[in-house]
Amino acid sequence: MAPEIVLTKSYSPKVDIWSVGVILFEALFGRAPFSSSTLEELIQKIKEDKDVSIPGDISLSPECRSFLSSCLQRNPEQRMGFKELKDDQFLKLELSIPQPHSEEKMVENERLGAVAESTGDLKQSINFYETAAEYAKTLYYYTEDESLRGKYKSSLRGYQTKLFNLTRDQLPSREVARQQVVNNSLPNYAELYHLAKITPGMEGGLEICIAARNYQLQGDIEQAVDRYTAGLGVLVPLLQKEPKGTRRDLLHEAVKCWLQQAEALKDTLQIQQDTLH
Repeated sequence: MAPEIVLTKSYSPKVDIWSVGVILFEALFGRAPFSSSTLEELIQKIKEDKDVSIPGDISLSPECRSFLSSCLQRNPEQRMGFKELKDDQFLKLELSIPQPHSEEKMVENERLGAVAESTGDLKQSINFYETAAEYAKTLYYYTEDESLRGKYKSSLRGYQTKLFNLTRDQLPSREVARQQVVNNSLPNYAELYHLAKITPGMEGGLEICIAARNYQLQGDIEQAVDRYTAGLGVLVPLLQKEPKGTRRDLLHEAVKCWLQQAEALKDTLQIQQDTLH
């Protein structure tokens, strides 16, 4: 519950914004912001005048971290409102459903990206190509005409390749290698993540499994197994109910990959435990 419910007994609709933040926090980190073993302990933590601490050991996008922080402001006056929620870059609600101008916007952002790239402004170029890719993903998913779907899928692949090439030279070699590992294991993850936004729980399950992947790459096997177990516990039931189509195929591919990763890590843990004993 939002702090103001406990502290003042008087509250506004912004308590729902707090709840959004709590749900996302639990999906990412496997616990509540004020995780407690008893109700008394929980109330005491809520009463303490301390900001919510967002763990830094999990790789989150700047947009995700900013959104989470804005939702979990203790002071409701400093917490984001519903207009800010609607316009927030992490949710990107404008891109959730294609608009009449979506293809025009996609092409325009591609053009601006090329112009920025030609002038050496790589940061601006990346921003434009990322926006073009978001429009392409939305158009690809919602368009029923198969020839158009092929066109938008080709555009999306082109933008993804362009973005990887633009960002590769700006990242440390270790980070490039990490991205290549994730991309090679699940090359269609970005597309699946976009398609998951319309289904409650699926996006959170994907985030948890990606957190598991990060733990795995950091060598924290126990945390990786724990997160894979939690994420797959969400995704497997959703896969069983998912109707046939592109999203089901992508989800099946991801679940299969993560199940294999989890089983391999469990075997590694067992070998380590046997060695210790």
